[in-house]
Amino acid sequence: MEIATCVLEIVNTFLEPITRQLGYLFKCREKVEDLKIEIERLKARIPDLEANIEAAERSGKAATSEAQQWFKRARELEHEADEVVQRYNQNKCCFRGLCPNCPSNYKLGRHATKKLSQITSHIDRADIVNWSMDRAPPFGREVPTHSITGQSTFGKNVNKILECLSKDELGVIGIHGMGGVGKTTLMHEINNRLLQNREVYRVIWITVSRDANISRIQKEIMKKLGITVEDEENDCFLL
Repeated sequence: MEIATCVLEIVNTFLEPITRQLGYLFKCREKVEDLKIEIERLKARIPDLEANIEAAERSGKAATSEAQQWFKRARELEHEADEVVQRYNQNKCCFRGLCPNCPSNYKLGRHATKKLSQITSHIDRADIVNWSMDRAPPFGREVPTHSITGQSTFGKNVNKILECLSKDELGVIGIHGMGGVGKTTLMHEINNRLLQNREVYRVIWITVSRDANISRIQKEIMKKLGITVEDEENDCFLL
């Protein structure tokens, strides 16, 4: 009995891949029909998920890179599957189907099975994709500026500061001078110039009084960076 069972298992081991390969050939039409059904499932799922993304964006969120990649792959699979169906229809029309092309049917059946599995897996993956995320807080805002006398000197100072900001070895830049010479206007201009290149610079504007409180300044920076710290005693240490 044990020998018979062992022989049966060996036979099944050999028959399974043969049966699968023959299925690609003789069940080609069935597999293509299953693929067409799965394509429609995918097409129906895409607009629903896009609507969810749009709703999230209206509430201030943004689509994740994972979500964008899912949509990209979904459209690729849709296109690839449509090509399989199209090739099957073309092959079926040859000789009005009276003389089927066996090698072609075998390949189509195999491709249809593969695409069917990929599309099913991709649809299921939609249930675990992280579709939206909170947007990063906006950095900086433009401030009004006005013309001042000595524009030539003013422009040179602006360019000098911008040049210093481009040097990695400089961590702090100080601007000093007597009252009324245009220090604040100069900083307004620097602020607005940097905002023109938001991909490189993150601009945070904080007004500091004479009796500056370091802890308050740090908290303001953290707030504008969107950082929340529950431990009030250690929040400044995190910076």
